[in-house]
Amino acid sequence: MRSSTGTPLGTMTYSPLFIGGGGFILDIHFSDDGLTKMVGTDVYNGYIKGPGDAVWRQAFLDPQGTGLFATPGDSGTTDGGGCALYSVAPSNGQIIYASRNSFIFRSADCGRTWTKTNAPSKHVFTNSGYNRWWGPWMAIDPANPNVVFAGYSGDGVWRSTDGMNFAQVNGIAQAVKPSTDPEMGPHLVVIDRSSAIVGGIHQVVYATSNGNGVYKSTDGGQNFTLIAGSPTAVSRMAIDTLGRLYVTNTAISTDLSLRQTGFKYYDGGTWVSIDISTFFAESAYGVAVDPTDYHRLAIFDSDGNISYSEDRGATWTTYQANASSQHFNSPDIPWLDGASRRFIGSARFDPIHAGRLYVTTGLGVSWVDIHAAKTAGTKLQWQEETLGIEELVGNVALSLPGDPDALFGCWDIPAWKGLSTKTSSFPMVVNGQTDLNRMWDFDYAIDNPQWVAGLVNGIDQLFSVSTDGGRTYNPVAQHPDGYSQGGAIAVGNTGNIIWIPSNNGRAVYTKDGGQSWQLLPIPGVAANGQESGWSFAYYFNRHIVACDKVTGNFLAINYGPTAVPSLCGVWRSTDQGDTWTRISQNVPGGGNGQCNNSKLRFVPGQVGNAFYCHGSDINYPLTRTTDGGVTWTNVPNVRQVGGIGFGKAAPGATYPVVFIQGWVNGVQGIWVSADNCATWTKLSTYPGGNMNDIGGIASDQNVYGRHYVGFSGCGWGRFDYSYALRLNTQ
Repeated sequence: MRSSTGTPLGTMTYSPLFIGGGGFILDIHFSDDGLTKMVGTDVYNGYIKGPGDAVWRQAFLDPQGTGLFATPGDSGTTDGGGCALYSVAPSNGQIIYASRNSFIFRSADCGRTWTKTNAPSKHVFTNSGYNRWWGPWMAIDPANPNVVFAGYSGDGVWRSTDGMNFAQVNGIAQAVKPSTDPEMGPHLVVIDRSSAIVGGIHQVVYATSNGNGVYKSTDGGQNFTLIAGSPTAVSRMAIDTLGRLYVTNTAISTDLSLRQTGFKYYDGGTWVSIDISTFFAESAYGVAVDPTDYHRLAIFDSDGNISYSEDRGATWTTYQANASSQHFNSPDIPWLDGASRRFIGSARFDPIHAGRLYVTTGLGVSWVDIHAAKTAGTKLQWQEETLGIEELVGNVALSLPGDPDALFGCWDIPAWKGLSTKTSSFPMVVNGQTDLNRMWDFDYAIDNPQWVAGLVNGIDQLFSVSTDGGRTYNPVAQHPDGYSQGGAIAVGNTGNIIWIPSNNGRAVYTKDGGQSWQLLPIPGVAANGQESGWSFAYYFNRHIVACDKVTGNFLAINYGPTAVPSLCGVWRSTDQGDTWTRISQNVPGGGNGQCNNSKLRFVPGQVGNAFYCHGSDINYPLTRTTDGGVTWTNVPNVRQVGGIGFGKAAPGATYPVVFIQGWVNGVQGIWVSADNCATWTKLSTYPGGNMNDIGGIASDQNVYGRHYVGFSGCGWGRFDYSYALRLNTQ
């Protein structure tokens, strides 16, 4: 590790922290020999498991910081860092195609190195609406790994015959944006293996265009023609070894009758509906066909119910999404054992193990020998195959004074304590909470650091408190009415909480641990749901309230809503939230303060010392105050900071180590300062090769040189370093 001037400073290690699973796994693709698998995700990256791999590994990594994958796509062509456009060559598992930032890359060594193809930047939405259920988006010819079809989100189907150069195919109409979905659905593609091979290319290819229908090509995908009477809102396609095409025409319809009768097949002449209304209350979201036996089909709905047929859909056995019908076994990742798989992303049969069905879900990847279960008349005993996938969104972390185990908060599975760098020591989720909720913020009490408030909400309103340092939580007795998810909290002494919600919620406070709540008495703030000047959408993840753990004073930053701009500035309370005074009339660092991921943090043990950053997507300076928020100064040469934490002071020093993600002297990275911001040391650009955006960061108050970094789609990691303090003599 070196300073910004290149001086060797000491040693640094980076280690991933293991939770296991999470996120939303979109689909799974196999090579025909079953030795290579790939899955994609909605929020960040894809994962590959090839020959010799004991666990899944990330598809796109850049440990050397080459920037190969960093080129952004055209404006608006992606909605995150997920990977939905990908496939494994059936005939050669070393060859994989996958999208990153709306560009398509090709690997010839099972995803260890990549080459950017000449495919243009087109729309690839992975994290919006129903897109995550649709598929497959990409197909590779089983006879020729250089023949590839890519279906973009509303931008047509593109074809390559050399694995590098792509051109749009003819005859497929522009997709229509569904009224029930925020984004354009992707064009789906499958290749008929039973069709003739001419010039090394299968001749029959099917593709979809939302709002128009299913198209067929009989010349290897050069030209397509709309199939008369085809369904117009296809969410998934699968084709059996005899060429029968199955589709689910259900996922985006508001018409219940269409959803219940939207499972169809096409034998080359007419479309035939298979009525599933007797065993699915709503709809089938997807279909899988066993490549080892064309009689075997599986369909699933969004709630995790699965129906299985061994006679091409004439009769069915249904397994409801409950413990009496299905159980998920996870010896590798204990917290996943028995956890509900409410959301299934896709289902596919293993190409080698007859009757073995894989599913991707909101928690990981699992498989079951469904043919054997049906034959024996037993429930489905799923086996987890998720080890190596880390797909939770790291929102916030907190180190408690005197407690060696830090707290971590995530999207989807909210609360964790004491994450390990060893896969032999996976944590258990706090409270056994595996339903979809999110931890937005933590804070601890001044008089008892084991008393922790946790802002947990999502599907449920679960604002909670812990009396054992975050090992267990209990919901507060009273939850304010009309408040949605997200926001930020600050805790004074035990029971005293300030909550500034997202989605333009009114700020509230309690002095009795949530037995009762009152509106923050700042005059002029609009009613709930109107612009408040605090925070817009929950996913902005703005933390703009904090407590000085020395004095108990609270600060909050209002950006000044359009209707009441006089609210803009820094507000302070010195009496547990009962009264507030505007002590500064501007947002620190300039600008209007309506920034994503803004953070206001007090420095532990330092009276009146706080820092404020606007977020990583806007070029404003890091600012600080030493007088409790009255005056603010810019930290020299530090800008565009997305997160800040304070760790145990270096040996011989009294001021805590400052830990940031941002730009120092024009260089992006993750930085630390052990001398009160006089000098900075860069720890990494892409920790562990991860190019994922940084979510929450924190520093350990008990172990010098230990810092935590949360990613916006691949969990958490930890830095540990050791070097001599360099005193600033200037």
